[in-house]
Formats: sequence, structure tokens, C-alpha cells
Amino acid sequence: MYAASSPAILCAQWIAWGLIRTVGPWAIPGSRGTIELPEIVEITEALGLAHGGLSTAATYRRRDVRSGETFVATGSAGSLMIKIRQSAAALDLEQRMLAAAAEARPTTFSVPRPRGTGTLSDGRAWSAQEMVFTAPHRPCLQLPDGLEKELADVLGRVDGLQPAEELAAGQPASGELTPAHGDLSPWNLRRDHHGRLWLFDWEDAELAPVGADRAYFEAAVGVIKPDRPVGRLLRPGATFWERRLADRLATGHPQGPNTIMRNRLLQALETDRSTDQGTDTESSELGKLASVRNGDAQASSEKTTMGRPGELLSKIASRAKGSSYSLDERIELPDLAHIATDRALMRARAIMALGQRGTTAFVGRRATLRSKRNIHLGRSVTFGDGSLVDALSTDGVWLGDNVSVGRNTRIECTGSLRSIGRGLRVAENVGLGTDSFYGCAGGITIGRDTIIGNFVSFHSENHNTERLDIPIRDQGVSHQGITIGGDCWIGAKVTVLDGVELGDGCVVAAGSVLTAGTYPARGIYGGVPARLLKERS
Repeated sequence: MYAASSPAILCAQWIAWGLIRTVGPWAIPGSRGTIELPEIVEITEALGLAHGGLSTAATYRRRDVRSGETFVATGSAGSLMIKIRQSAAALDLEQRMLAAAAEARPTTFSVPRPRGTGTLSDGRAWSAQEMVFTAPHRPCLQLPDGLEKELADVLGRVDGLQPAEELAAGQPASGELTPAHGDLSPWNLRRDHHGRLWLFDWEDAELAPVGADRAYFEAAVGVIKPDRPVGRLLRPGATFWERRLADRLATGHPQGPNTIMRNRLLQALETDRSTDQGTDTESSELGKLASVRNGDAQASSEKTTMGRPGELLSKIASRAKGSSYSLDERIELPDLAHIATDRALMRARAIMALGQRGTTAFVGRRATLRSKRNIHLGRSVTFGDGSLVDALSTDGVWLGDNVSVGRNTRIECTGSLRSIGRGLRVAENVGLGTDSFYGCAGGITIGRDTIIGNFVSFHSENHNTERLDIPIRDQGVSHQGITIGGDCWIGAKVTVLDGVELGDGCVVAAGSVLTAGTYPARGIYGGVPARLLKERS
């Protein structure tokens, strides 16, 4: 759930998850036993679920004494995350916050669906919400544009937010108080394995000084990335959280993370990386801060690398492609591990499917290769998940170095067994997009360095229609073939019909239809049928 978020821990989680998915829970070390969780029975009944609605549970206790227990319960009702606390106030607040977020429908983040609250027989309070994760997830280390605005909209929809405890106890606050999440941190703002961003743990929503949420987020990033520079902060929020963290350290909270976060805020305040809210010089100060931050970020990026795993993968990719290739330094270790594992499995499938010829290829899941003796590959050719290549033809399918066949893309060289087709020739460094169709009966040739978008279709065959006395299907077909030059860009959902000759360096607008004819080089074409819109110069 919300375990430590260091790259090493996240990588270990992915490995453990894959092992348990393959072997089952018996892969987990340790002794076996049975525990009784009467709370689950009570909650199942309170939610009105049938017997067995929640039949299996995993539980953990936070080191933080302020929290109670948290369960993940599963059964015929699906998966729920259940919190049990001594007080109902925070749980009720969280449920109202989740309902408000569902009503606001933010686009920069998602929240679990609330399922209800109640009281156990021993007087403790409980709440239930949707459990959204089905695979390991990772922390978000940068607030997306627009998130803070949408968060403020959600928080503003809930009445009755109280000032932070420290402010209620008499701690001075500079400036106005605004609604705040209260625990906006990378371990509560997490991205699932599909890339969707989720914001959790709304129990601590409160009224706090302006900029409090961003201050805490920037401070918390340092726990995971100690060398990451502190972003721009507003002084009221930064001062508030520095004092709160000092109080936590004095009252026995876990020391390490809080010490790191407080030191980052002190550094930000001492180096004037913050700016006061509402002053006449705010605009100029923000401009200075942006310049400083950009300079620091640039200096930091020159020093920061992905480390040895990233460098190793870059070298492997360069060797496979036969040219220099460098991975983005911002890719984190868990993602690198996932990418490396996926590519290793694709290579294994290629060897199983193609034998010796597959030692430099990559084959995705559910990819199908037919008439393999007619498939000729360069280096580092990739067949995406669900792709199909049927190479039954006179000339076969030739794919040059670094060609990729997108997910769910079909390459069919023969339309009828009465007369097999010609085939497909693709030069090096060409990307064939996803969910596309290439009918190669009349022959298709694609030049080097060409980009072809998603959902395109190529049809190098026409039905004869001259006679009226017999059905069209019995009149046979004609072929002229399709030729696409090098360094072209063909947009999404383009249709290319038989007889097209597209020159080098052309651009074809999305949704266009190229009909039979010659299209001169370096033109930009669009429309149905496509026509010259302008020339590239």
C-alpha cells in the first residue's frame, strides 16, 4: 500500500509482485497461520454485503501511533480499503472529501470512491473506500500543472474545515488561511501502473496558511530524492510546516523523514527561495525565484543520472540499434526494471518464434508471425503486442534495422489464395503505428526514417468493376502497388489506396485519403481526397 517509496523498495515490490502473481502467496517467506478479524464481519454486515462479500483481508499497523489499523479486504464485493480509528471525525471528513472530489471530477488526479462509515461494537470508527491498485504503484515527485487549482476547488466544496491544530493552539499565522489537503506528499500522490494519478489520505484536510500544501510536498520529495532542489515556496506555508515538523520532532514522531523535511524548509527560508504572499514586490520576487530555480535545476540535471542501471540499458539499446541511444535521465529505477523485464521477455519470444533470426528482434505478447520463412529482419525489429504479420507472398516481408510494428497492427500480404500477393519492404528506422492495417497484395514499399501514425490503413489492391453482368467479387482484382518515400510523416487515421506514389519528405494530415497518383516530394497534403496544402521549404 503506502510502503517506503525509494527506487530500491519500489523495484523490490515489482519483483515480489511478479513472483506472487506467478507462484501464489506461498512465495512469501515466513510461518503460516490463521487470524480472526471480527471487524471484517461487522463491516460486511454494515455495508449490506452478502456473506463472503469480504472474505479475505490483509492488515498492517502504522508506526505512527496516531493511526489505527488499515485493511485491504477482498471478496465477491471486490476490493475495499478499510480504515479503523479511535475517532470518527477524521474518517467522516475524508468520506466527505472523496464525495466532493467525485462531484468536482478533477482532470489532474483521481480519488477512490467512498463506500461508507460506521462504528464497531467496541466503539472504534471505521470507513471504507474503493481499493484502486492491482499492481505496484510509484510516488509522483512533481505536482502536475493545474493540480493545485483543482485541489482547491475540491477542498472549497466541503464546509466545516477547522484551522490546523497548531494555529488553534495559538501558533501565529502570517496571512490568510485557506483550505489545505494537510498531507500532500509523494506517498499520497501516486501513479498506478497505467499512468493514472491518484490522491489519497484526506483525513488531515484543514485550514492552513497559503502555500502549505506545496511546502510540505516539496519538503517530502527530499525524503525520496535528497539531491532534488527545493521548488518555489510561499513563506507563510513554508514557515508553518517548518514549525509543525519541529513540533513533531519534539514529540517523538519518526525522526529521519521529519528531520530531512525540516532541513529542506529551513534551507528554503534561509536562502530566500520563498516569497511573501500579497506583497507589492511579489511579481518581481517570483521572477527571481523562477530564474534561480531554473538555474539550480539545470545544474542539478547536469549532475544527476539514472545511475548504473540506466547507463547499462542505454548501452544495450545502442548496441542493439547500431547507433547511439540514451534513455531519458528522468526515468526512475522501478520503471527501468519494468522496461528491462518486458524487453527481455520480448527477446525470448522472438528467439522461440524465429530461432537464430530472433536474436536481435523483440516479439510482444499475443503477436503472430505466419509464413516465417518469408520474413526477413534487420537489427532491433519490434513486433508490438497483438500484432500480426502474414508474410505469404512472392517477395515476402522485409523489415530494416530499428523498424517497429505497433500494437494490434496487421500486415497481410495475400488477399486470396487464388493469387498470392507481392509483399512489403520497409527501410530502416521506420515506425508503423498501432491498430493499423497494411494490405500488401500489390506490394508496399516504405522509405527510411518515415513515421506512420496510429489507425492508418494501406490497400494496395483494387476490385475490378467494369462489367455489370457478373458480380464484382468474380471480376478479379488489379494491383499497382504503393510507394512511400523516405523521411515522411503520415498522420493518424490516414487511408492510402492502391497506386499512390508519395515523394520524399512529405507530410500527410490526419484523416486524409491518398488516392492513386503521384504526390511530389516535400509537400504537405490533406483532405478527402488529399490535395497539396503547402510545400515544405
